[in-house]
Amino acid sequence: MIISQVTLAIFFSYVGSIPMFNNLNRLEVSFSTCFLQMLPDFLGSFPNLKHLTLCVVYLNNVNVEKSESSIVPRCLLSTLECVEIRELITGDETRIKENILKRKKETLMNAARYILENSLVLKKLILVLSPVTNQISDTTKELLTFRKGSHGCNIYMGLLHSDDKPFLQLIG
Repeated sequence: MIISQVTLAIFFSYVGSIPMFNNLNRLEVSFSTCFLQMLPDFLGSFPNLKHLTLCVVYLNNVNVEKSESSIVPRCLLSTLECVEIRELITGDETRIKENILKRKKETLMNAARYILENSLVLKKLILVLSPVTNQISDTTKELLTFRKGSHGCNIYMGLLHSDDKPFLQLIG
């Protein structure tokens, strides 16, 4: 199933939540950074999810708070095996100010940290960044400092290029 950012906004604005999808095991969703704080509640609607592709669109004018939910969604505890967090590039990234790029990267890393720390059966985390976002600091070293809920999890890092096929490298 693919859920667009617009569909997600409609669900949260008018319905208040996402309906339960008990039998869904593969999902691709576009999240703007303002919805990332709702990630735990969102994942709660997919208790048997095995594969998640999270396409993140950064919104510059939105302050995103870290998710402090004490309830971990069932899929993170028992079924979620593969997560890809993919940065969606909007416009000319080369002209974005460095402080905005730092906030953008911090938002993506917070999502990666949440999933790594709370997933007990995760086998693979893939983080795909634009080359511009990646150059702010050493993303690889930062990822390796995160605690893993699943000790068998491999972390892959990739850079997004124009052909939409990132080169992935195992980093941990």
